[in-house]
Amino acid sequence: MESSSSKDGLNKSPILQRLTISRPHGSGTKGNQIRLHTNHFKVSVHSTDVIFYHYNVNLKYEDDKPVQSKGVGRTVIDKLQDIYLANVNFAYDGEKNLFTMCALQNVKDEFIVVVEDGSSAKTTRSRIPGGNGSPEGSDTKRMKRPMPCKTYKVELKSVGKIPLSAIDKVMRGQESDDCQEALQVLEIILRQKSAKQLNDVSTTMIVEPGPVINFILSNQYIKDPCRIDWGKAKRALRNLRIKTTHTNSEFKISSLSEKSCYEQKLPLKQRNGNGSDFVEITVYDYYLKHWEIRLQDSANFPCLDVGKPKRPTYLPIELCHLVSLQRYTKALTALQRSSLVQSSRKNPRERKSDLSGALQRSNYSSDDMLKKYGISIASEFALDGRVLQAPKLKAGDGQDLIARDGRWNFMNRKPIEAKGVDTWAVVNFTTKWNLRDLQDLVRRLINCGGNKGIIISPPQSIFEERLQRNASAASRVDDMLEQIGKKIERSFVNPQLSCCVFFQIRTVTFMLGGLNSFLEIERNQAIPSVEGSNHYLWDGVSEGQFNQVLNIELAQIIEACKFIKKNKNDNTCLPKFTVIVAQKNHHTRLFRDGNDTANVPAEQCLTPITNQRVSGGLEERQDFRRCLDRQLTPRPIMISLLEPQSPCLQCKTGEL
Repeated sequence: MESSSSKDGLNKSPILQRLTISRPHGSGTKGNQIRLHTNHFKVSVHSTDVIFYHYNVNLKYEDDKPVQSKGVGRTVIDKLQDIYLANVNFAYDGEKNLFTMCALQNVKDEFIVVVEDGSSAKTTRSRIPGGNGSPEGSDTKRMKRPMPCKTYKVELKSVGKIPLSAIDKVMRGQESDDCQEALQVLEIILRQKSAKQLNDVSTTMIVEPGPVINFILSNQYIKDPCRIDWGKAKRALRNLRIKTTHTNSEFKISSLSEKSCYEQKLPLKQRNGNGSDFVEITVYDYYLKHWEIRLQDSANFPCLDVGKPKRPTYLPIELCHLVSLQRYTKALTALQRSSLVQSSRKNPRERKSDLSGALQRSNYSSDDMLKKYGISIASEFALDGRVLQAPKLKAGDGQDLIARDGRWNFMNRKPIEAKGVDTWAVVNFTTKWNLRDLQDLVRRLINCGGNKGIIISPPQSIFEERLQRNASAASRVDDMLEQIGKKIERSFVNPQLSCCVFFQIRTVTFMLGGLNSFLEIERNQAIPSVEGSNHYLWDGVSEGQFNQVLNIELAQIIEACKFIKKNKNDNTCLPKFTVIVAQKNHHTRLFRDGNDTANVPAEQCLTPITNQRVSGGLEERQDFRRCLDRQLTPRPIMISLLEPQSPCLQCKTGEL
């Protein structure tokens, strides 16, 4: 956050004294102690009188155009080391930063590196209809073969020196401006070995190979091809690769034809003509005459367009199969996201086994740079955590709700402030339910509301969709709204309750403004009201920006408060500030000690990892991890307290 004020008084304020990140004054004591294991491993630095030499790397092609492809940098730098720097050990981050153990002698302004290109596009003629949809066009397919080498220009420019002693100062509780740079070098050294030896284990959606029509039906969760939404199919198929069954040729889908195979025409060159004579023929007739293939399953479906925008190439869907190992990069539906989470989930035993195997394969003890600097990596790390009691909730019947396994059970409980439902209606879009089923649902819904203290009046009407279910979802909704508008009076525009009836999903969404429950401690003045405080939210604060938040952004807020206080002649004290950073973009995992099958407790499990001088920033800050998820081996929330001026923050972060 940067100050944009142009007031002279604000701009002329004296510069505040530099703030330091808050240090812990002992760990918390509340909750039950629990022994935990983590995927953080202790790094011991024995030689601190070492200096790293930092160089900036600039990669260019032979024509001086910058290299923008990812993954090229490591290959080029490895080749450069073999040719020019055979006896030099260095750490490279794959992009712009290179660190050496000693100063490079006779560094050239520019190195020439020649690297073999693994594969490139090969063009071959194909009998598949191409070029304006014609089977006699000159469109080509892509194959792979070794190609000639590529030449790169590498510029190395000295940036500065980074002493490793900065880490030792922080370990002793001292401040050092070079700490983040030294930690960055150490992290790059460790990551470099992993990047060369370990595989990426991230998860993604892979398209199942097979007939294209099967993929469309599965993607839209339907069984009848007549119900396919071709607009959705077009978006899902774009840029996917297919292979034809009659020619075994591979193509990339660019679009769908506007007409079916029966109607879509393409220009066909006359064999006995003068080279410019074309005759139009439908896709169906072309495959019947030239390939003796009678299209059956997809004759009434659009064709796949595998050509260019101005030169389309049409293929019938039933002759195309999706090739294997293709990432699905389109937006996922709720069911697809759920399936991805279920398939990628691992239990604690599997995840711990994978971590141990990765550490053994990394073999950090054999790294030359680590051995020279006396840097060693522990094989396991355990620490103490605390399980805090979950907050108690108050329900409408005055009883306390106590969490069990991280959940509060509202069964047979009434809301604190119930709101009635006076005007509402039911809209049915499915054929699985008849009118009697809907009336029974309404009766049970009214009874359920009465048991909860919510008075629900009978619905004004029950609307059922007309028998036109093959239309698109948008047109079906428009028709239903028109039907509702004719029957319901104008005053009934925004219903209080919408009840969507499906044979699998039966949900009721209340937007009535009631109150289900509140925290038992909300009446306690230890939790200040929202109206009595101001909140400033930052988005995307990385660990390297913590000092900037404290010494620039927070300082400007404090100066603004002083400026306002001075102009208003306010004699009250300046407000106190608490700066909290909550991070989810990290790789910390916690495991139960002595129990490989169970996850950490579902209640509020806390562990002060950085107080043990481990993890990403070897600084002793008031940091802790809070684990609130019941899923297998969850990713805890990392909370950093940069400027805590409020007590009991660990408990309050959970209660709020």
